[in-house]
Amino acid sequence: MIAGVVLAAAVAGGVGWWLSSPSKTYFDNPEVRSATAEVVRAASPAADPEQVRRAYEEFGLVYANSGVDGLARFTESCAQSLQADGRILDFCLAFDMFAGTVAQAAEPPGKAEARRIALVQAALPGADPDARIAEVQRLMRQASGMQTASVPETPAPAVAAPSTAPAPAKAAPIRLAKAAAPPPKARSAGGACRLQPTPADRLLCANPTLKIQERRMKDAYERALAAGADPLVIDRGQAEWRAMRNAADTRAELADLYARRTRELSEAAETAARTPPS
Repeated sequence: MIAGVVLAAAVAGGVGWWLSSPSKTYFDNPEVRSATAEVVRAASPAADPEQVRRAYEEFGLVYANSGVDGLARFTESCAQSLQADGRILDFCLAFDMFAGTVAQAAEPPGKAEARRIALVQAALPGADPDARIAEVQRLMRQASGMQTASVPETPAPAVAAPSTAPAPAKAAPIRLAKAAAPPPKARSAGGACRLQPTPADRLLCANPTLKIQERRMKDAYERALAAGADPLVIDRGQAEWRAMRNAADTRAELADLYARRTRELSEAAETAARTPPS
């Protein structure tokens, strides 16, 4: 329900901040590019889970296609767009922190933290940056499926018992290592992936980033057909692409194939939308 409301608001308001191509390594907000007055639109008082989810998907695509350098370029251009449109705060903030998980060694200590505080201050003047960052981090754990295990609260001290009562038993120590172990479903995922029929299917099964790219490609396929592209041409191209995809045996090769096919289908949709019906 939240995702539908957010997406509807974005379309109605002309906000294009999450419509960038999977091959881009920069953030593209058409509304910011066309703006003539430097008016900062303030961010929502509460962090937006849909923006954080979109940031997680975009992070996976940019990293798969362009590596750490692409993440840095996207992070920088997103921050620049934020100066004119504070509504994208949670997207830019989450993307910055997702990117930081693979590029921590590339920055001096404290630089990333200062940059994120500046993002919050630019979009929400007067707000508590630490509180907003913590809220976005919580949504990031939900979006990526990495919920932290909760530690039981320390029980209140027991009321002193009469001297004739036996001494209370000592509380068992909390074993965090055991609590942090992956659940049975996660431990069996590798075995399930090994049962997939092709190397490409096994790689896709085990790689969340590739799964995101596959979903993007399928969405582009549906858009191309809905826009009126010739289904025979689309399906013939899809069959040829599928043969190349099934022969791929490395993550990098698969990522490139998915990115190229998504781009081709998106171009087909745009061409069909511009072509008047015969």
